[in-house]
Amino acid sequence: MFFKKRREEEIKQADKRADKIRQLREFRDIGERFTYLGRDMVVTAHYRIVSCGFSMHPVFGISADYVNDIGDIKQISFSMSELQTLINENKE
Repeated sequence: MFFKKRREEEIKQADKRADKIRQLREFRDIGERFTYLGRDMVVTAHYRIVSCGFSMHPVFGISADYVNDIGDIKQISFSMSELQTLINENKE
């Protein structure tokens, strides 16, 4: 009984992860460009790894690279809560 319930929870979590990745890929896949505050950005990842003590957890969102005014390549990350703002700003 305990193992069945735990397995069902694991399946639900996997479905949530897959849904988040699907949403991010629908916006832009890795290597595609988008604009944020007038800057061209290139998607480099759909998650980042965060260390929490002795474990590591994926945090879903968009990681992107852009070039600043002096020519340096900078990295920026957007969380899932910022995804709708990015979608609205980049409607074609």
